[in-house]
Amino acid sequence: MSIVLQHDSRANVTYAYHNTVIWDKVQKKSSTSRILIGKVDPETGEVVKTSGNRRKKQIDDKTIDSEIAEFNKKVREKKNMEEALLSGNSLEIMHLKEELARIQHKYKQISQIMLSATSQIRQIFEDNTL
Repeated sequence: MSIVLQHDSRANVTYAYHNTVIWDKVQKKSSTSRILIGKVDPETGEVVKTSGNRRKKQIDDKTIDSEIAEFNKKVREKKNMEEALLSGNSLEIMHLKEELARIQHKYKQISQIMLSATSQIRQIFEDNTL
């Protein structure tokens, strides 16, 4: 038993279904049954339980609530990990930008030194040729 997400592009809504897989010994193949349990909130990614008025009573509400809670917990954990990675990456990007600024400053200093040395060498050669 698991939660399966299915996106409806016409309504731009993602629905969450309780999915059960059953092995049929006679036909020797698996079959699935899906029961709508809720919609996925587009901002948080968590499943919001629907009213259940038209839901088949094949599973009890406690099972649905526990599966939704477990799914939402995994969604929150994933979101926290993504935020931690992003904050770590932004800190690394900040350090790399500082290092780039230092390297550009050194490059500018070296270029100025090379330019003045080149002009001094040119001046020496001009004085010697005359």
